[in-house]
Amino acid sequence: MDYDKIILNVPHSSLLGLYDSEYSGWKENPAFECDCVIKWTDWATDNIFAPNHNLKVNVDMHIFQLSRFIIDAERLEHDPLEAKGQGIIYTDFGGFHREVSSEKKEFLMNIYHDYIRGIKECLTKESILIDCHSFPPELSDVDVCIGFNDDWSKPEQETINMIASKFIDAGYEVGINEPYSNSLSPACTFPYHSIMIEVNKRIYMNTETFQLLPEAERFTRTVNDIYATLLRV
Repeated sequence: MDYDKIILNVPHSSLLGLYDSEYSGWKENPAFECDCVIKWTDWATDNIFAPNHNLKVNVDMHIFQLSRFIIDAERLEHDPLEAKGQGIIYTDFGGFHREVSSEKKEFLMNIYHDYIRGIKECLTKESILIDCHSFPPELSDVDVCIGFNDDWSKPEQETINMIASKFIDAGYEVGINEPYSNSLSPACTFPYHSIMIEVNKRIYMNTETFQLLPEAERFTRTVNDIYATLLRV
């Protein structure tokens, strides 16, 4: 299928607001930073998934500006993980706890709704939403994970195969719904396609110094090739 627009969702790349009293509730703690923040922030995904200049007209990139530990813009309302304190607003993660008053929750939910609304306003029946993520190296030997929902938002198999083939041809080992599955698909009045791309952090960054590796450029070239093919440009 040819698409007229690509919507990129980058929900987990930021560290902003982590200890800001206006947003947070987490206490500064080296163990929390190491075991949670460093491990589960999607470092530089706002950089490595960026469209090149020639594609920017047809590729809208939405980057959530606050840390996922303030608001997880990847979650939908009534997510089952709310029971574990890991819904849209985390209250418990990795053995650490955060107090969130009802007033602050309302304030944070308004920020969340504004972000999701911005994505939905860009969607059309002929667009595809690409969920952009990274994952810690210890989770899998896979280089790139392609995930999707088993519902109305699942792209045609030809599209999934094309994306997988582009990565394989570039030398990456690809997992399909492994180690992660599903993709963000906020409800709209019309159907559209959604797919997730997760990249192993070891592929593009030094996980000790957080510096981008030269390899990051190859990944960015590959995803831009995928964007161009999806758009037939």
